Amino acid sequence: MKQLALFKSFLTVICILLLTSACGTMTVLDIAESDVPEGLWEGDSEIYVSNFQLSDPSIQNKRKSGDCPTRVASRPTGPAAKAYCAETRTYDSSRSCNVVSSTFGAGYCPADYSYQNSANAQSMREIDAIRSAGTAAQNAVLAWGQNMSLQAQKTALEIIQKYKLSSEMGSSVTEENNIEVNETLIVKSVMGYSASDLVARTREGYYAECMIPHFSKVGKLSTSYYRIQEDQLACKLKKGKKGFTPTYINMRTDSKQKTSYIGSLRAKEKNDAYEICMLDPMMSLCSYKIQDLLIPEDFEYLRGFVEVNKPVRSSITLDEIGADLITVKLIINDEDGVGSLQTINLPFDGNYHDVGDLKMRIDELDMDSVKLSVEGSFNL
Repeated sequence: MKQLALFKSFLTVICILLLTSACGTMTVLDIAESDVPEGLWEGDSEIYVSNFQLSDPSIQNKRKSGDCPTRVASRPTGPAAKAYCAETRTYDSSRSCNVVSSTFGAGYCPADYSYQNSANAQSMREIDAIRSAGTAAQNAVLAWGQNMSLQAQKTALEIIQKYKLSSEMGSSVTEENNIEVNETLIVKSVMGYSASDLVARTREGYYAECMIPHFSKVGKLSTSYYRIQEDQLACKLKKGKKGFTPTYINMRTDSKQKTSYIGSLRAKEKNDAYEICMLDPMMSLCSYKIQDLLIPEDFEYLRGFVEVNKPVRSSITLDEIGADLITVKLIINDEDGVGSLQTINLPFDGNYHDVGDLKMRIDELDMDSVKLSVEGSFNL
């Protein structure tokens, strides 16, 4: 019976750790945006992991005021287990508490049952050992969950800092997915370019499978909130990855630390429609589910570009617009970020002109904007 109780306690700890995934899937409720705490999604998150551990129940009655937190008792085995044990306390000025050790080692002396007869004493020692083993097992699960949480939070911050996603196609669009490229992106402008607008630049990264939701959704489970943002790309950051990962925080707790994660999105067909699951970043289980979605009304698959945040090697920006010409600025940098800035005049003569290996022609020109035809790529 004792082993059964310990096993149930062990499962309880697992369920707490997986509350946002396996154990809590059915309890995530859709809520209105207005029900989200003000400022929840704003600001950077801090990496925070609780170091909570369960104390060995056999030391609860041995604590004294001023003792440093400790969760263990010394437990020698063999003939030494019957030896006399004495405790000592050493003041730790850095922690302002007493560190407890004993003649058996670190921690408190084991419970003393010498006042019992030998049979009872042995039985109580065995019970203590079982309880301590159960506590150690639960603490191992807690430590495992805390480490999983730490890694998931670090990964979320890394994704935000390292990548940005785009559906714009560049000069290496014919390359296969997940192959690293350094390409030229020509910025399209239907209405025309204005002064200081970017015309073309380089970018590094790779093409990938992506999806884009055409809806916004918010869910809540206890103090945890989940969101899917409308028209925000999510892409497969690694080849063969299950889900499509966005580059914004979509899982956050309403706490002082704002513990934050990024859950990937996985779509699957179900009953002539689709459902999207937000995958728990620790266990890859469905933590938030949106059902009855249609393609392309609610979401669609597309090809996108996963750009690695690095300094731009080359760029062209529109500087000034004149009566019969424009001025552009060309920046070309080497791998160390050292480069040059050139100012180039382009006449409105109907011809293409070379600008950093690109061909540029003025199609329409007025005082506020200019329409351009731009072809080619930077010589990288």
